[in-house]
Amino acid sequence: MLWSIQASRTQPLRTVLRSADRTSVITGDLAMEIDQTIERTHPFQRPALEVIAAFRYALFREGTGAVVIGEENRLFTREEFEHHPADSTILGERIATIRYVEAELTRSRQNLLILVLPSKARVLQRFLPSRWRSLADHWRWEAALQEMRRNGLHVIAPLAVLKQETSNEPMFLRRDTHWTPSGAGAVARDIAQFVQQNRLLDDAPRRPFSLLASGEVLHTGDLVQFVPLPKRLTSRIMPPEPLTPVRSVDRGETPGGLFDLPEIPVVLIGTSFSAGTLWSFPDHLRAELSADVLDLSEEGRGPFAPMLRYLEEGPPEGVAPTLVIWEIPERYLTLPAEP
Repeated sequence: MLWSIQASRTQPLRTVLRSADRTSVITGDLAMEIDQTIERTHPFQRPALEVIAAFRYALFREGTGAVVIGEENRLFTREEFEHHPADSTILGERIATIRYVEAELTRSRQNLLILVLPSKARVLQRFLPSRWRSLADHWRWEAALQEMRRNGLHVIAPLAVLKQETSNEPMFLRRDTHWTPSGAGAVARDIAQFVQQNRLLDDAPRRPFSLLASGEVLHTGDLVQFVPLPKRLTSRIMPPEPLTPVRSVDRGETPGGLFDLPEIPVVLIGTSFSAGTLWSFPDHLRAELSADVLDLSEEGRGPFAPMLRYLEEGPPEGVAPTLVIWEIPERYLTLPAEP
């Protein structure tokens, strides 16, 4: 009798495994269906799910649908690999928006510099499982850069810079979507060189900034939550990463009188790559550009909503920027909708 009850509970799982094919393994559909089947049929769901999570991680090296697990337990957001039938149409719409933004800023005498950030998956393709590498090489990267440059836009595309990652100086966090302070600093240096070569800040007020380390912190990573392992196993397999954020210190004399606003010639607009305090991107920009930076980036809004809001509202009172740096992660060029 007991055997027949156990058999009835395991039969749905056997059916799922028998029906599996190569495609379901590759896409992760099989792993997801195993989870759902056990959750529906097993009498002790919590311990069972912990066991199957460990099994799934060891066998499939797969997280939930939101994450891809690479070598050395590096995590990547699944959004970077997605290809959609409407990608070409969406990219065209995004390029049109970018051209509109550039025209509006030019009308108000502000230079636009577009920072297109390559996806972490593109930069670190060598750490991906082989079946994911071709998906990481999305055609939108070359197509977008070609179209922007054809329209005479100022574009920074720091793929080569970010590929210079070393074990002592990683450019991206292992288990987070974002870059490290080293990656942010490397891109800031690349931007400063481009700004100087194209004379985008020649008539702007400048003053020196230096960087001070603000102490080491341990960062878990925003992608760890999508790894289907119990917390006690996750903390061992994927421990928090040490980070040393920096802050910029103004070493110049603020011009004007006691009640005058300091002159801010640069506005930064973008996503959590710019807004996140742990990677200190605005601080790196201040030091490399020798100019103050007003960071108007927003987390969780994507790059387009904050920029359109800036166009509608304008810079804050008393701020007359010469240069607007617009940080756009590659994947947002073809995402069907912003979060």
